[in-house]
Amino acid sequence: MLSIEGKIALRIAVGAVALYGAVCFVRQNIVDYLFLRIEFVFFDYEKPSALVFGELLAIMTLWVLVGHLLWRGAKKFR
Repeated sequence: MLSIEGKIALRIAVGAVALYGAVCFVRQNIVDYLFLRIEFVFFDYEKPSALVFGELLAIMTLWVLVGHLLWRGAKKFR
C-alpha cells in the first residue's frame, strides 16, 4: 500500500503525463483526423520512434484518465 506522499506523487505524475498528452493531442491536430477534415495521416519520419510512441502513450494516458474520472463521477449517481 502506498503512503499518502506516494499517492500524491503518483497523481501528480499521472496528471503531468495527461497534461502533456493534451498538448500533443492539440499539437498533432488529431481532432481534424477524427472528424475527417484531413483524409490522410502523415507521419513525421524525422522524429525518433521512441518520441512518437511516448507522445501516443501520453495521449492514451489522457483519455484513460478522462474515462476513469468520468467513471468515478458516474458511480456517485448510482
